[in-house]
Amino acid sequence: HAKRNPNVITSYAVHRWMGPQRKTLDHYILIRKAIYEMVLGRLPPPGEEVTSTGEESYPLRVFDGGCGLGAGLMWFEEHERTWSMTGHTISQEQYTWITKDLPEHKFNVRLLTYDKPLGENESDDKYHAIYSIEASIHSPNLSNTIKAWSDALEPGGVIVIIDDFLSVGVSRDDPDVDLF
Repeated sequence: HAKRNPNVITSYAVHRWMGPQRKTLDHYILIRKAIYEMVLGRLPPPGEEVTSTGEESYPLRVFDGGCGLGAGLMWFEEHERTWSMTGHTISQEQYTWITKDLPEHKFNVRLLTYDKPLGENESDDKYHAIYSIEASIHSPNLSNTIKAWSDALEPGGVIVIIDDFLSVGVSRDDPDVDLF
């Protein structure tokens, strides 16, 4: 973990296919925009602006279906303080990083396979939004996963998937791979 700083989101939120002119935080801004437009029917605050916790805030339940090292969860927790965030990882190492190395946070993270239901209880299973960034490759059956996610949505909820289905692979020696 030497190249990752748990206090700097951009040190552990790197997606190789975006190129040098873009940044991973663009994903979070796109997801936030989709949630605001599709679930709330309004535009989000511009860019990386933090939503106030006053009357303009909206307490939503949001699920990160492949939270990796928790960068998206940390970003949304900082920018949407009234959202209840839950993450899902299939990696024990990532789970340990999130629970032991990250600064104090309110979001929950679960170590689950994609075959498990999203919540432990029926009441835990409903979310206003579910998003996934470069994680769908880990699903043993993407159709089943998307069906389970759809079943876990509140009425009017949205699923946002950002993935690089068409990108060319990258060498194991690539500097971006070394960050993981």
